[in-house]
Amino acid sequence: MAANPNRASRINPDNMLTTLIHRLEAATSRLEDIATSAASFDAPQTNGLAVPSGGLTSSASAPELPGLNKSVPTAPATPYTPLAPEQVADLDEVMEQDVTKFINASKELDPTISEQASAIGRAFQAQRQYVLMSTKAKKPDMSSPAFATLISSLQHELGAVNDIKDSNRGSQYKDHLAMVSEGTGALQWIVMDGKPADYVNEVIGGVQLYGNRILKAYKEK
Repeated sequence: MAANPNRASRINPDNMLTTLIHRLEAATSRLEDIATSAASFDAPQTNGLAVPSGGLTSSASAPELPGLNKSVPTAPATPYTPLAPEQVADLDEVMEQDVTKFINASKELDPTISEQASAIGRAFQAQRQYVLMSTKAKKPDMSSPAFATLISSLQHELGAVNDIKDSNRGSQYKDHLAMVSEGTGALQWIVMDGKPADYVNEVIGGVQLYGNRILKAYKEK
């Protein structure tokens, strides 16, 4: 079915994505103390791997954390389930409401936008698995293979989101794709220093930059 550009202004993906990130900001602010109250984590012993504090990479062809060995196996994302500890409840609410609404709305715009939104959904699933693990075990050192394995699925999906943007630069929806790719930076809070909510809030500026372009382009359509 052909895309309907007129739906872009009605669905307003800018407001929807910004709302989603605001909700993520609120959720992360309540996860900041999880690691300090968790049990010990026994990491497998292999060659040490360095993870810089600058965040996850967004390279197109081979998304990976800088310095990570590609031989580290990718952990499959666990399918979403609403049953979770209290610490994960806010993230579950974001996924049930905002992420699902965002994915469904994207299906009405364009197949490429929908494909990218689906990768966003899988990235949230991967992050949920990480957060759930943090309620049961102490966070491993970020230079360890254990940490690399824990975030490998998230790393892969963030790379997929960026790949879709880069391979569709000539699309009429290039600003939509860029806006979403910019917004996925919020999910990198797990490798950032300081308070996650503060970092997530910083991402919103870039999202709104592209969002404003979209609103201007579709204002009269």
